[in-house]
Amino acid sequence: MGAKRDAGFFQVDTWASKLLKLEELHRLGLAYYCLIFDADTKEMKGTVSFSNLVRFPFHSCNLGYSLAEDAQGQGYMRRALSMAIPYMFEYQNMHRIAASYMPHNKRSEAVLENMGFEREGFAKDYLLINGKWEDHILTSLHNPNWKQA
Repeated sequence: MGAKRDAGFFQVDTWASKLLKLEELHRLGLAYYCLIFDADTKEMKGTVSFSNLVRFPFHSCNLGYSLAEDAQGQGYMRRALSMAIPYMFEYQNMHRIAASYMPHNKRSEAVLENMGFEREGFAKDYLLINGKWEDHILTSLHNPNWKQA
């Protein structure tokens, strides 16, 4: 289990004001957020975010994601990441995407492994989640086709 989300987190209305702020981050090239929707019901199911973008000399960013409980295990995140990661590599010229997950979160571990992320280490008390410092496994994915601009 990850961070607790209030009932409105996956509602479009909740995101209306957030989208204005996120659009500004996108425009400035500081962060990129994607919303995941069910193709049939048009219901919001999750988010994918690329934050802490650093260009030269790192060309790296952090990946974050969240998925509604009723959407987990159905391939939503794998499909979303298979579209979002190439965008960050090809169009944002990222060399490295870092991602982390709590050791007990086997679904997160599986989706990152499936996407080719490699384990790099363990970070004690890494993120404050639901009022508690949580340990995380650190992973990354490198762009094999990175080219200096």
